[in-house]
Amino acid sequence: MLEARKGKEIQVDIPNAIGGLGELVKMISEQGIITLAVNCWADGDHAHFRLMTEDILGTMDLLTGAGYEPRIANVVVVECDHRPGIVKHLTDRLTLHEISITHLYATATVDQDECLVVMSTSNNERAIIELNW
Repeated sequence: MLEARKGKEIQVDIPNAIGGLGELVKMISEQGIITLAVNCWADGDHAHFRLMTEDILGTMDLLTGAGYEPRIANVVVVECDHRPGIVKHLTDRLTLHEISITHLYATATVDQDECLVVMSTSNNERAIIELNW
């Protein structure tokens, strides 16, 4: 099973401080919005977050209302079998069609049969076509 489709992620940058991610996800969860995926990292004085939620527009409104400056970015969302080599399969397929990956994050537990991969590429539309081939 492999299904690639268009998706949206929220990108937000904040000052790097202990508890920054906790503040963001607390606001989101208190509104009953489910977080589907999150990726974050610190770079000096700044912390960068990428979030996928079940309610992108509601999350955007919430973050904007709280004084953050979130951005929406287009991504490719892939739901696929959780098995050894799946990321290699995805990257090989994109390489074959000269599509570069600008960022990628994935998640699954050992016991899950499926995993979720979120990525942005040099050509998301083509990536979806080639991954679904």
